[in-house]
Amino acid sequence: MRQIVGQLMALLALSLPGVAASQTPVADRTLDNPAGRWTHRRTANADVYVLSGSAAVHLMPHIVAGSERAIRENLEWLGEKRTNRRLNLFFVGSRDEMRPFTGTRSAGWSVVAEGTAFFVANDSASPALRHEVMHLLSWRHWGTPGGVWLSEGVATAAVRGCGPWTIAQAAASLYREGELATIADMRRRFATGGTRGAAHYLSAGSVVTFIDETWGRDRLRQLWQSGGLASSQAVLGISTLQLEQRWRAHVVREKPTARWAEMARQIARAGCE
Repeated sequence: MRQIVGQLMALLALSLPGVAASQTPVADRTLDNPAGRWTHRRTANADVYVLSGSAAVHLMPHIVAGSERAIRENLEWLGEKRTNRRLNLFFVGSRDEMRPFTGTRSAGWSVVAEGTAFFVANDSASPALRHEVMHLLSWRHWGTPGGVWLSEGVATAAVRGCGPWTIAQAAASLYREGELATIADMRRRFATGGTRGAAHYLSAGSVVTFIDETWGRDRLRQLWQSGGLASSQAVLGISTLQLEQRWRAHVVREKPTARWAEMARQIARAGCE
């Protein structure tokens, strides 16, 4: 339990910067920030803001349509019909433009407590819409997850792949080259940056996809809501060690279609979506 609490504290620290210091919602602080002016569009389920003068502006029609599509697809994945409250989605044109509003240079950044997410979008980088929107919706509808790896695994599984590769193909390449993360490693300390971070995201997405395809979405949701793999025996009927063994045996059946180094370079350059 201490390990799970520590993981969730780390995730909350990443997802909710500044909330302890200020009760003003991040979305409101962003709109009041003199560092930026925003072009606003309203969709059925979200308020979409694009930083004026940024490289994201001319992508506005694609951003608006893609935002609504990501919301609909993720709601369907979660077995839900409504967002319940509108989402706030902010788009800038570069990682440097993220810093005044999020304090980071991340390409994607979510505030799950208030349904707000930030994205980088330009001609060479597609925004991680399905991934970040899934964070907002999964926490809202399923509650607090039983571990960082599980939250990131569900958000990665929702994308269904990475660039031209399926999650299964990516996991097979990771396995073949000895880079597939173990469940124990991901539970202990989930990496979020660099090549190791990319390997952890895809490994977690592979585990989640395996659980979903083997036991079904309802069992996956139970696992999420009951403490994660601390409840593996009760929810899935097998131990964490048995899950690891069965998952890896499943991964090895897929034939790799590219070298992991090639995948990692593309992910670093353009992301997965």
